[in-house]
Amino acid sequence: NVDGLKTESSSFSSLAEYNNNIDQFTKKKSISKGLEVMGYQLDKMIGYGAWGVIRECHSLTDTSDIKAMKIVRFKHHADVKKSVLNEVKIWKQLHHPNILCLVTYHYDDHAMFCLMDKIQGGTLYDVVAKNWHLNESLDLHTRSKEVVQFALQIIDALKYMHSEKRIVHGDLKLENCLVNESDNRILLCDFGMARSCSAHTGTLAAQVR
Repeated sequence: NVDGLKTESSSFSSLAEYNNNIDQFTKKKSISKGLEVMGYQLDKMIGYGAWGVIRECHSLTDTSDIKAMKIVRFKHHADVKKSVLNEVKIWKQLHHPNILCLVTYHYDDHAMFCLMDKIQGGTLYDVVAKNWHLNESLDLHTRSKEVVQFALQIIDALKYMHSEKRIVHGDLKLENCLVNESDNRILLCDFGMARSCSAHTGTLAAQVR
């Protein structure tokens, strides 16, 4: 994954450490708090990665409209720019109830800005670690039922990507499955390693080997 972005809830200590050692580029105007991009103002940082950050943001015309902005910096890194442009090219094609929607995007000479919904609930990794692994009171039946519900949603999203879009995610893991706490809905995210496969050159499996 070119940006390897993590959510704030994935590791509080790592995020604090990142804040203490954040490099000079991150401090520049291109991705700083208060910057106005695509009608939204960037607020607190809620995630981070090797090449960028995720910031909460609010609409300039409606402060109750809260979203998230993924910012990937690529100045002087042509390979990173190429990769994130490919990610956006694929991501904007995907429209499914179990895939995080790319609302809109913008890029300049320094960075890519991707506007998306802010999902409350963390990742599937958080659910496993906090709700299952550390929760001894959760009975096996309830846990098994949730596993099936989550698995079916992931399968449905992958079926859509593979059959209808001929796109392979390339980095499917717990950390790349967001969980909307309001309805327990899974949302696949992070398409930095996704690949689009031709419809005329055999099976998807053969093309991604």
